[in-house]
Order: sequence, then C-alpha cells, then structure tokens
Amino acid sequence: MSFALALAAGAFAFSAETDETLAAGVCDQISATYNSNASAALILGADGSTLNGEMLNGGRPNFYGTCTGNGEVSVNITDDPGCCTGTFDGTTIQWSNGTSWTRNPVQ
Repeated sequence: MSFALALAAGAFAFSAETDETLAAGVCDQISATYNSNASAALILGADGSTLNGEMLNGGRPNFYGTCTGNGEVSVNITDDPGCCTGTFDGTTIQWSNGTSWTRNPVQ
C-alpha cells in the first residue's frame, strides 16, 4: 500500500492507492473480444470485478466470473465444469486449462 499526502494553501488532501486499486486497473482493460479456439467476449461489470462472458461461435451458454487481485480471473463455464481460473496481463488471459485468449485490438 502506498500513500500520497499533499498540503497546499491550507488545504489538506489525502489519497491512498491499494493493491485492489492497482488490480482494478488491470481488470478495467478486460472488456473486449478475444481470439482463441472459441472466439469470446468479456464484459466487466460496473462493480469492477464481475465478468459476463459469451462464446461468439455460438452453441455454448453464457458464463460468469470475476477479475480480482493482480489480474486473477475465475469463470464458471457451465458446459465445462471446473473451468477455469487464469491470469490477465492487460493483453492475454492465460487459463488454467492450458489455453490462452489474446485481446483483439480496439477497432
């Protein structure tokens, strides 16, 4: 945790940056479409941690999860029980099942 303190012209300002706000910065970048074996889209919820996902190739249910910690991702894909946890670095999600999804460039 780091702290910043500023005093100017009698005004007092305080801000704190925690590990959670640093992680939120990585999670803020997760909403996108991804290239993978099964093209997918992820949307980050307004709370900054809830994920909603969709496989864009069709035929599979939507899925839900979270993005927390230092880009730690966890999803529940109902037709693939136990799948998956992963790590998001701002560009790529490396999943626990050995696959990876790379974020498509913004058009």
